[in-house]
Amino acid sequence: MDEIMSDDMPIPELYMDEMTEEMMEEMMMEVGYDDVPMGDYGTTADLDGAAVAGIFGSIILMFVVMFAVMAVMIVAFWKIFTKAGEEGWKSLIPFYNTYVLLEISGKPGWWLVWFFVPIANIVVMIMMYDGLSKSFGKGIGYTLGLIFLSPIFFLMLAFGSAKHVKSSDGGNDTNIPPQNSTPPQGMPTQTSPQTPQQVTKQTSPQNPGQPTV
Repeated sequence: MDEIMSDDMPIPELYMDEMTEEMMEEMMMEVGYDDVPMGDYGTTADLDGAAVAGIFGSIILMFVVMFAVMAVMIVAFWKIFTKAGEEGWKSLIPFYNTYVLLEISGKPGWWLVWFFVPIANIVVMIMMYDGLSKSFGKGIGYTLGLIFLSPIFFLMLAFGSAKHVKSSDGGNDTNIPPQNSTPPQGMPTQTSPQTPQQVTKQTSPQNPGQPTV
């Protein structure tokens, strides 16, 4: 009998599996997991329902935030276009709104083609934002805000007190009334010097009996 159960004799694989399962069941019973079925540990089916709901909730929240940012940008661009003297509906048309925004920023409209070129589109966008901030009387700090915090600074530009001071062609804004060319009352008017012909036409008053020369 000792020869049959010697250490050199291999133990059947089925017997090893049964021993392993029995040992695992005893261990699970000791820690209080006797109701968990064997063979299902470490699979995707054991994901908690709350974790799955959290993943879907995060995805939905991401889409909600994305659409909220889009809505804010649409409202801001509509207001910026109207403040620059353009019609608001132009901000809703893709590509055409970029063309109009380039002109509002004092840049050529044909720069739109650079937006289809990698790397160059980033450079042109920065230049457009810089021109846009300057066209509303802002500086380099506002340009950085438009680049890194676009929704916030576009809303500030749209609903703030900034006025558009540059027209589409880069000159003065056509919406600003022209300055009055007449001097204020009480100020002396400048007269142009008279020509010799005008001096000869002016004759001194003659006496009634003095003959004319």
